[in-house]
Order: sequence, then C-alpha cells, then structure tokens
Amino acid sequence: MRCGVYCLALASLLSSCAATAPQSPPETEQSIPTPSTGVVKNNNNVNDAKITHNKLAEISGITAASSPKIRFWAINDSGNDSALFAIGNNGQLLGQFLLPEKNRDWESLSRTQIGDKTVLIVGETGDNLRHHKQYKLYFVPEPMLTNNSKQAITAYHTIRYQFPDGNHNVEAMAATGNAIFLITKEPLRKGEPTPGKLFRLDITKGQSDSTQFATYIGQMQPRPSSVTSRLAASFANVDLNQATALSFAPDGSAAFMLTYRQVVRFTKRANQSWSDALLGRGDVIHRHGLRQAEAMTMDNDGVLWLTSEKLPAPIVAVPAFSSFE
Repeated sequence: MRCGVYCLALASLLSSCAATAPQSPPETEQSIPTPSTGVVKNNNNVNDAKITHNKLAEISGITAASSPKIRFWAINDSGNDSALFAIGNNGQLLGQFLLPEKNRDWESLSRTQIGDKTVLIVGETGDNLRHHKQYKLYFVPEPMLTNNSKQAITAYHTIRYQFPDGNHNVEAMAATGNAIFLITKEPLRKGEPTPGKLFRLDITKGQSDSTQFATYIGQMQPRPSSVTSRLAASFANVDLNQATALSFAPDGSAAFMLTYRQVVRFTKRANQSWSDALLGRGDVIHRHGLRQAEAMTMDNDGVLWLTSEKLPAPIVAVPAFSSFE
C-alpha cells in the first residue's frame, strides 16, 4: 500500500505515545509476550535477520517455499519489477523470476498444490482508489533456482475476477484446497472503522478467457479498539485493524490474519467450513510492532513469518502453535 506510508508513520508515532499515556481497560484478547525476531531454522532462533537488498524495498506479499534452499518467495508493490524473488534463510536475495505482466498493484502472494505441482499465486488484488473493475491472479509453477540469478517466467495461468458488489481493495489473499479467500481492506467511514468483507474464488473454475465473480461470504467480525487504534483513526486516518495478509496452516487446522499491529488466529473446528471459521471472532496471538506489516506466511514447521515494507525489513518468526498458545 503506497498511499498510506506517511499515515502509517504517524500511526507508529502515535503508538509510541500511547504506550506512555494512561491506558484504557485492556482488550479482551489474550496478552502475548514478544517473540524473538529473526529466522527460525531447525527450531533454533537466529536473531537480527533483516531484508536489506534494494530490490526488495516494498515487499507486499510472501509465501513459504518448498525448496530447502529458499526460505520464502516475495513480491513487491506496484511501481516495481514484475518479479518473484527467492529469499534465503538470512533474508538474502537468491534470485528473481520475471513475469511478463505489468505490476499494476501486486498486493498478495500464496501457494497451493495443483495435482503434483506446487504453484505460487501472485495476486493483482490491490486497488486503493477502488477504480478497477477486474483483478487478476497469476498461477506460476514454483521455479527452481539455477546459476542464473534473473530468469523469465514463460509458463503461467491467469484467473480474472470481479466482485458482485463493486470494486474492492484487497491485500489479504490465500489459497486452501480448491478455494481462494480474499478479505477486503475497507476505508474509514466518517472516521469510524468498517470491518472487511470475506469473498471466495474457486480455483477449478478459473480460465484465462473468462472472468469469475467472487462469492460474497459475509462481513468479518469487528476488532476491539484500543488507545492506539483510536489515535490512528482520528489523526492519521488509518484503521490499524484492517487485514494486510492471510495465511492457512498446511495441516488445515487454522488460518492467520495479519493487521498493522496484530496476528489473529482463526481455528477451524471439526466439520466446520472455512467460511464459517473466518467469520468467527478469532484470537490475537501476537502484537508485532512492525512499521508497515503487509506480508505473512506459515511454513511446514508451523512457524509464521512476518515482514514489512521499507528497508531494512525485519523478519519476525512467530511459533503459532507452541509457546504462544
């Protein structure tokens, strides 16, 4: 999200001021201790890992990689190269793969299995001004690293989609099974927050020569306000509770939503649909404090990875199913 950088900087300043101001009664969600910052490898923390390469100055989405040589894949926001970036264990850039499509507003990145292939989903889902009538998802077979640090992507598939109720800005998109879920990012209305809307796309219906209409599921539950969120809304016109990323646990047990201040976990009960689970209350499992958190993924070890736009971008590892329960 490019247009909100200065507002978020002000929101961060207000957050630090709120930390020393008299506090209102605590939120009802669970209070979570601050985790280690850095890379988790073989269950050992490596502290102070940061992304510093100038090619990765506006990361808007990450997703875990299946190759042990790569920690995760990343994309940049609009105005940058139309590329998938391979990121190593310590935040280093390992390679880039160029997609022959304009980076209109790439705001989300996910991963899924189609048959025996691991596929990355690049989401042209952003629309800050809400003036695009159509959006795109690019399905790219997960690339393999070679000695060539910059390669062209030639094989990919496109799903075009629209919303049934108008245009929406989306930064939170993730796939699970044959479904893709999207959470809209709603603006403040008359200074008051509006919860995002949940939509679903069907991977099996996607064809490059047709447009799919996203299915409206419902409105997300409103998050409790805090001193920081009220200050950010009043003075910076920013809703800190809007979704900026979405990720599903590989075992299908939970989903995780990133906001500008928190990670919220939605646990799916037996025989419950994802639509119902995501419209539930959710539990805050972590308060991260990143400056502009817009990227999150979960790896196969059950560790959540968070990072933000602007360099240096810290890599925060959150063990979502162990000490943070």
